[in-house]
Amino acid sequence: MGDITFAVAAKKKNKKLICTYTDLKGNTCGKTFVGYPNSKYCKYHRNAKHREVAKKEIILDITTFKFKHTYETPTEIIRHCDLEGCDNEYKMTLYPEQVEYARYCEHHRNPYKRGRHLAKLEEKKNESV
Repeated sequence: MGDITFAVAAKKKNKKLICTYTDLKGNTCGKTFVGYPNSKYCKYHRNAKHREVAKKEIILDITTFKFKHTYETPTEIIRHCDLEGCDNEYKMTLYPEQVEYARYCEHHRNPYKRGRHLAKLEEKKNESV
């Protein structure tokens, strides 16, 4: 039989390290702990619950609106289109921990179609006057 060689990985030795966690205010933890050389956080900050995360700021544009709710399961509701002169209703699914939803029905989510709809309304107003 042939020679079989096994490559044994070098065992990493624990070292004395300093926790590199920095909170949102800029304060560092700085506790010393014993761990592998590639460890960044002390035992307390290894748990994600104890690390602050910057919350994303919701940027609303003209096609979305903010709708806060307390639903814990996906829920469907019926909503009216916000576009002037449109009487369409559309189904909207509300998801937990989501607050940004579509403002217009499926026919008017495209800016071109919204503009065309408003232009037709202007034409009707001009014809009636």
